[in-house]
Amino acid sequence: MLTADRLRSTLREAYGPQGWWSDDPYTVMFQSVLVQNTSWNSVMRVCDSMGVLEAGRVESMTPAELEDAIRPCGFARSKAATILRVTEWFSGYGCDPVRFSDTETDLLRDELLSIKGIGEETADVILLYALRRPVFVVDAYTRRLMSRLGLPFREDSDIRAFFETGLNGDVDVLGEMHRLILEHGIAHCRKTPRCNSCPLKSFCHLERGTDNPS
Repeated sequence: MLTADRLRSTLREAYGPQGWWSDDPYTVMFQSVLVQNTSWNSVMRVCDSMGVLEAGRVESMTPAELEDAIRPCGFARSKAATILRVTEWFSGYGCDPVRFSDTETDLLRDELLSIKGIGEETADVILLYALRRPVFVVDAYTRRLMSRLGLPFREDSDIRAFFETGLNGDVDVLGEMHRLILEHGIAHCRKTPRCNSCPLKSFCHLERGTDNPS
């Protein structure tokens, strides 16, 4: 059976080492909301136009001002409201990542999921990339890849456990694994796959005609 570590080493050989999302926790939180249902290029254009992202500055903006600033990313009203709620949550910890250290990961995840507009994927992005907790982010690319590789996971929690256990709970490795799958999904494992030169071709059930995932 294909292990998480072998999958990572194969993808890393194909795509090279991957960088972190951002070294600034609040930037990760802000962008993780913006990127929902839009392109990363749109997110970067908005962030570039806004300049430095700081919780205090965003809190000082009216909802209408924030909506206007993020409008190119779509769903401006709902995203602005979510960003303001996440910002308030972050401010409740003094906007200081160190202040999170005494709170267990599961409790932080519950707190994030209680914020309207924050789903499981966004919560895990914040936990991993902003707060450096050893969680794996399961997204559509990951689900598609797992299915095509014939790995028998029914729930996202099973996929998370596969990577978190298989990669020894190493935060940096878990982050790189998520970004490697993203790179692979963009390059090869699309809805309509590009199987030629795929680095996982020898493992893929789709290539062998034994699976037909969406």
